[in-house]
Amino acid sequence: MIKQTRNSVRFNKLLQDIHNLKVKLLETSYWDDINKIDEKAKQLFELYNNSKSIKQVVNDKIEGMKKQNSYLKYKSFIETKQEKQ
Repeated sequence: MIKQTRNSVRFNKLLQDIHNLKVKLLETSYWDDINKIDEKAKQLFELYNNSKSIKQVVNDKIEGMKKQNSYLKYKSFIETKQEKQ
């Protein structure tokens, strides 16, 4: 899942709905079931929060390309320097 504001809002609404349902079903036989759902939703939310956004992924790729281009420029500089000698 891509980390975007829209998805963050959806997760927050989901967690809020689960909380409201837990309050509603506090003293019923469904308490264990809703707790299992709540735990799974919280685990998914933690995975989502720890993921990178599209902007971060693109910036990482650009940084990698900058390093690669710098290396190639340096390599070209060294090769031309060695050819002159």
